[in-house]
Amino acid sequence: MTNSPIYRFHAAKRIALGIAAMSIVLAGCVSSERRLAADKDQCADRGLTPSTTAYDECVADATSRRHEAEARQSVRMQQVQDQSMENFMHSQSAAP
Repeated sequence: MTNSPIYRFHAAKRIALGIAAMSIVLAGCVSSERRLAADKDQCADRGLTPSTTAYDECVADATSRRHEAEARQSVRMQQVQDQSMENFMHSQSAAP
């Protein structure tokens, strides 16, 4: 029963979901307030003054770039998980 392809598939699915959940938890370790503060610090380090248009645009751009990078990272992680699942399933189908 535990060697059936369906059982192995569901076990692999649970493992992949566990990895995904852990990734989400770890990504949440840095609060949105800290990320925003880092964006603001980056703009202040460039010599921009808070409450000016240039500063506000800098913060918005930094935040947008960070969101884009996070989205790319999420896609890459999903691709790795998908490939891992595919490799696992292939290895299980080849097993005696």
